Order: sequence, then C-alpha cells, then structure tokens
Amino acid sequence: MLNKLDNFTKKTHLCNFTLEELISYINNIGEKPYRARQIFEWIHRHHVSNFSEMTNLPKVLQHRLAKIASVSCLSITEELYQDSVRKFLFMLSDGLYIETVFLPENSRKTICVSSQVGCALKCTFCATGLMGFSRNLTAGEIVDQLLTVSRITGEKMTNVVFMGMGEPFLNYENVIKAAGIINDKRGYGIGARHITISTVGLVDKIVRFLAEGHKFKLAVSINAGSEAVRRTLMPISKKFPLEDLKKVISTALRGNSRLMTLEYVLLKDVNDSDSEIEALTAFIKSLPVKINLIPLNSINAEYKPPSEHRIREIYQKIRSSGIQVNVRKSLGNNIKAACGQLFVKNNGKKI
Repeated sequence: MLNKLDNFTKKTHLCNFTLEELISYINNIGEKPYRARQIFEWIHRHHVSNFSEMTNLPKVLQHRLAKIASVSCLSITEELYQDSVRKFLFMLSDGLYIETVFLPENSRKTICVSSQVGCALKCTFCATGLMGFSRNLTAGEIVDQLLTVSRITGEKMTNVVFMGMGEPFLNYENVIKAAGIINDKRGYGIGARHITISTVGLVDKIVRFLAEGHKFKLAVSINAGSEAVRRTLMPISKKFPLEDLKKVISTALRGNSRLMTLEYVLLKDVNDSDSEIEALTAFIKSLPVKINLIPLNSINAEYKPPSEHRIREIYQKIRSSGIQVNVRKSLGNNIKAACGQLFVKNNGKKI
C-alpha cells in the first residue's frame, strides 16, 4: 500500500495548475499549448478522471500523461447520506483523510470543502479542533474535492464554501489559488460571489485579502458578543481581539456591504444568554452586515444547541435591533455533517 502511495505522489497532479501553469507544463513536455486548454476543459468542465476519456487527445499523449501525471488524488473511503445531504470521507495520496459535504437545496448546489488536514486553532466546540493539525492541502487537493463530488453526484455545483476542515486563511496562498481555479470561466466557472471563504478572524490575513482586491465573499466567525466568552471558545481571540476584528470588518464593508457575513454558532448556556446577545447586537449595530445564526451540530456532551424556542427568541431580539439575521438550517446531524465530526466520531480513524 505504501509503495503504491509513494508512486502516486511522484506524479504531477494537474488539478493544482491554473490554465497558464498547465500551458507551461504541457509546453515543457514538448506539446502544443492548445493541448493544455483541451486538458483543462476536460478536467474542469467535464470532470473526467482518466486521460483515456479525453477523446480529442492523441492516444500517445493519453498514455504518456497517464505515466507522469494524475487528474485526481482522492480515494473515497466512506459516503454517508441524510435526506439530500451527502458526506464524503476521502483518503489523500499520502494516506491522510479529509471530509467534504454536498448540500443541495432546490436549484442551489453547495459543496463544503476542506482546506487543511485537521486544524491548529483548537476552537473548543469544533470537531476539527480535536484532531490537531497535520498539514495544509494543496490547491489541487482543494479543487479535486469539487471535481470528484461533481463526478460522483452528477451535479454542477453553484456554490463553494471553504467551511470544511481547517482554517482557510492559515493556508492562504493555496486557498486563494484554488478559489481562482474554481472561478476561472475557462474551466468550472463558479462566480466569485458564489465562493465563500470562512475565517475565525485572522485580522492580518483579512487585511491582505482586502489589499489584494479579491471578489470572493468572506464569512467571519464571531461566536460571542463579549471578549471574555469568545476567548474561552476561540483561543485565537487572544491574538486578534474583537475590537481589532471590528475595525477591519468596518474597513472591508465601507466599499462593499455584500462582501462579508458574520457567523455565530449557538451554544446552549454559553453564548445564548440575553447579555451575550445584547453584546453581539452592540458589536454589529454600526456595521452594514448580516449575521447567520448556526445551531451547533453537537460533538460531545459539553456543548449542545439551544432549544428551537430559544433560537427564535434570539432571532427576534437581533432582528428587532434592525440587523439582518438568518438562522441557518441545520443539515446532516445524523451523518455528522459538521467539519471533522465524521473523523473524530471514529477516533480519528477511517470508518
């Protein structure tokens, strides 16, 4: 098994290339640039996984590419269903595991992709935080999740959210590159406004993101109205406190109020008190931003979601303050659809 993996990793993973990089690669092996455009379309528009399916390539080139390159580096090891939600546990070429979730809702087809194997930030309510951190995913491994799930489901995704395992902005370069490849109209072509990158609030990376002028949407996890509660839940708040986060959010929204949403995971008897919600509304009040309330997908006995009645109370309280608020529907509870839950539920082993 290890020899097979070692041999696989020596091949060039073509999902890792932008079209321009693929043209350079194909040119370096002595082929014409138009072959790269053909290959890019086969991979990103038609979602093929074998070079033999690229019927407008010469057989000789198909066989040559099969020896030196790969289209997909993911092996599906488990797939779980709940209603229309499908969760996939994938093995990477080095034997590590990641999770990807397909969330269809009417004409909206959303895929939630992972950006890291594990996570180093240790948010206390998050399953991925229990795993520890192994490594960053390459841009190709991120893109590969989209292509593989599209191939398995037969669906063209309309939305991509970087809300799976890992903190996307701790893998900044690869996440931005992957989002760019996914956005490329010459390939998969998902619009920038339909690609959302989630972050716990790494202020320095948000500043960089804004300076670079990216059009992808941001979702910033707040999860508390007060600094004291946020620090107990999210250790990163010690480095990037709410006040600093508010300043950078304010700057971001000055030019485009559609760029960013705030996320608030609701935890019973932790961040759902009246005082905490009042602190939250005070934090948001001056910001032209909407907030998503997310009832927790429980990972252990320590944290539970509030009752539906309490969630409605919180929703009304925030809405009455003139703030745009949504309650995100909880999907996939029975299949552990929140990031890292399937992995952690099985003690970090493939199920």
